[in-house]
Amino acid sequence: MHKSQIQSHLKDLIIRNNREVLQVLRKIFDNNKGRLKEVLMLLANLNRLDENRRKGLLLPADEGLQFNQINNSIIELIDLISEEEAAAYELEHSIFQHILVVCKSPERKEYMQSLFPHNYYKELLVDATGVPFPKEETNAFDLVIFDNYPTGEKDDPNELLTYYLTETSPYILYFGATLPLLYGYPEKVYFTNSVFSIHARIKEMIEYLKYKQSVKEQ
Repeated sequence: MHKSQIQSHLKDLIIRNNREVLQVLRKIFDNNKGRLKEVLMLLANLNRLDENRRKGLLLPADEGLQFNQINNSIIELIDLISEEEAAAYELEHSIFQHILVVCKSPERKEYMQSLFPHNYYKELLVDATGVPFPKEETNAFDLVIFDNYPTGEKDDPNELLTYYLTETSPYILYFGATLPLLYGYPEKVYFTNSVFSIHARIKEMIEYLKYKQSVKEQ
């Protein structure tokens, strides 16, 4: 994401979770002591507001006024993000692991690509041919994300999925409705069934892969 995209994303997020926005700003301004101090002060103000709300010490009008003041200050900080700070944040939080996304249906390729912007997922390939990706090339990836949409009929043999389960070595993040077939591979495949959880599961799996690699290197 460029600076303007990060700023737009954070401003949209304020409505749902201004505390999360402040945590992101804390990372963005990590090397800017002045801005970082402002972020920490706003976090303290937000904590104080939450505590006073729980204790019933605020009238609704006062609570709304303080909440809006905090959000306005957050917006002012978002507008002060520099190009350099945005670029450093993007680089630090980008995912560089080699990821292969397999779409069972060619019609899903564009949709799945939209879930994984290239400027964030630096080493990701989407394959929607419907045929097995070559074994040796698949094994060079750190993770396979298998998109099982549409799910298919009850008696679907799931040949493509079975290939990745039995013939290739990377862990698999399965995206779709649960299949009984998958219960036979508890150490190989992990699940996600929504766009809201897929990125969280990817990060969890990448952290685990890093851990395994560090143990191997000891």
